[in-house]
Amino acid sequence: MLYTVKEMAALSGVTIKTLHYYHKIGLAYYLAAVEAFAEAA
Repeated sequence: MLYTVKEMAALSGVTIKTLHYYHKIGLAYYLAAVEAFAEAA
């Protein structure tokens, strides 16, 4: 499932700025891969 940055911030409890930082350092890609793996299982 895809979320907007605003939706993901609300669901995760972190700020939009933090999510942008996670994307910048490559952590956001990792989190998306983990979610995709969990949905496939």
